[in-house]
Amino acid sequence: MQPPLLPPATVSSPLSVQTNHGVDLQWAVRSGGQLTLEMCGLMCPDGAIDLVLAQHSEWPPAAAVSDTIARLLSEAIQEAHRRDVTPIRCLVSESTPLIASSVLLDQGFTRAAQLQEWSADVSDSRSEQTSSGFLELEEILFADDRRLRKLISGCLLDSLDLPALAPPTADALIDAWKALSKPEATIEEAPGTPAGLAVVTHDLKTQISTLEYVGVDHNMRRRGVGLRLLAKAQRAAASANCHTICGYCDTQNSPAVALYTSAHWKRGDRLAIWTRK
Repeated sequence: MQPPLLPPATVSSPLSVQTNHGVDLQWAVRSGGQLTLEMCGLMCPDGAIDLVLAQHSEWPPAAAVSDTIARLLSEAIQEAHRRDVTPIRCLVSESTPLIASSVLLDQGFTRAAQLQEWSADVSDSRSEQTSSGFLELEEILFADDRRLRKLISGCLLDSLDLPALAPPTADALIDAWKALSKPEATIEEAPGTPAGLAVVTHDLKTQISTLEYVGVDHNMRRRGVGLRLLAKAQRAAASANCHTICGYCDTQNSPAVALYTSAHWKRGDRLAIWTRK
């Protein structure tokens, strides 16, 4: 039997679009007028571009998909060169891998790390009357900018998150959070000393909150600070009328994995991070 004849795929030029995580680049692939593939590229404050692909319809054969994805990646690489942006990172779901490893390798990418998705139902947090303690990030920065930056630096010290990638700085993280849509943050104290920090955002359309960051000062670890921050984040999600909160951590970061597990968050998908310098 002959394979079905497919209309030729057309790849759009990148468009600048406003999303929950700032201004992204977006490429759309259409076949026969139908949206089949979409790729978004987030311009990150650390000078990198993060690529995420989504498939919108069944589109056989697999070879045609791989060829078109290779075209998309080539477009992204050219756009990154035009903007003088490096490195390029590509996030690939390991449960439903849309991009074959061979395609990424052919385009000069190398596998750098793996992220584990975690999620928690926040319905139980709705009955709690205590405040989550989260404030708008700008309020915390205005109140004591130096204190926040010092805490972030302490959280980053000896961190096991994504050791294969260039370590972030306090300034880079704050710039990244500022680019988010209405970020909220809370600082956990341990007798008068800043001990940990969490940052969340809320998508009111999907009713899903995202734990953008959670960190504990290197001198305050193993004292229950992380668990208190996760509980606060769940209450913040409930206060925003979200039903779920999700977060990610490096699969090799055993303390973070133990934290989410002890807090009874559920494991979800795994994402491979591929990079191209």
